[in-house]
Amino acid sequence: MGKYDSKLLGSEEIARATFAFHFEKPDGFQFTPGQSINLFLPEDFPGVSDDRQRAFSLVNAPHEDRLTIATRIRKSAYKQPLKEAAPGTAVQIVGPTGSMSLHDEPDRAIVMIAGGIGITPFMSILRSEAQADRPRPMVLLYSNSRPENAAYLDELRALEQRLNGFRLVLTMTEMKDSDRWKGETRRIDADMVKEATSGLPRPHYYVAGAPDMAEDMRQMLDDDMGIDDDDIHSEDFTGYT
Repeated sequence: MGKYDSKLLGSEEIARATFAFHFEKPDGFQFTPGQSINLFLPEDFPGVSDDRQRAFSLVNAPHEDRLTIATRIRKSAYKQPLKEAAPGTAVQIVGPTGSMSLHDEPDRAIVMIAGGIGITPFMSILRSEAQADRPRPMVLLYSNSRPENAAYLDELRALEQRLNGFRLVLTMTEMKDSDRWKGETRRIDADMVKEATSGLPRPHYYVAGAPDMAEDMRQMLDDDMGIDDDDIHSEDFTGYT
């Protein structure tokens, strides 16, 4: 890991109460898709308190010329000042870090299971694979309560249309009786994963979401599906809410 000076380039709302923040990419900063950074707000950051550090997965792919994170926004001593900061505000970045980095076995498939804002490391993976000469077979199972809460939904649908071998499975768990949603409303379970991954070559499984969700998915993959522990990679989003 290295420590880098950077600055905020701008922000945008990407789903209900969910914002993406774009930062200047420091010279020499390199990472593997799926990895994270620690974002420090300096002592002179406008409105900051003693709560000055958070870990975030990178949304951007390594080839992109800026660093992007995304998070649910709430009125915390960290997130509210970040949301209100002006472009050009200085920050510090430490990284890369994290256990979610993309495997280096090109003949094996990628299965991603995301809950809510857990989509962020998978956006980096998908954007990176979209530039590859031979994108790996990929499946993303993405669970949200409602479509308006699902970050990057339009981009994901466009990637499914453009990328051969990429399948997107969306489920909206609070839309069972709604006429506005005709897709899945089940919570992700072993049957859904088996249906989505049938025929894939020796997948690696990646899980990201709230701690309880991530633990449930790990247990499901291990106990119900018999997936080897070495093939399960997970990340808990402790700042999820």
